[in-house]
Amino acid sequence: MYRTSPGAFVTRRAVYAGSFDPITMGHIDIVRRGCTLFDEVIIAVGHNQRKKSLLPLDERLAIIRASTATLSNVVVESFEGVAGRALPAAQCMRDPAWVARGHRL
Repeated sequence: MYRTSPGAFVTRRAVYAGSFDPITMGHIDIVRRGCTLFDEVIIAVGHNQRKKSLLPLDERLAIIRASTATLSNVVVESFEGVAGRALPAAQCMRDPAWVARGHRL
């Protein structure tokens, strides 16, 4: 948290949205790095009923929660959405100011 004025604190919150089907070590690396930069990192796991997933949503959530159990500032939540609307839907969850993303090489 940081102070914006006397007595007022703001939480630095980031959202990391994706299907995470399945979550990879690369995803976990981005989350770990985000945890050092932000007070709270929300992992927003998207669920698109029109798309065939490798793992069911409940299993993805359980795996992600187990993989991030040692990171005290991580919150794992799910949301309904298609790829193009995933990030705006995730951003409405807790009003994050930052977006965490990775790049494939």
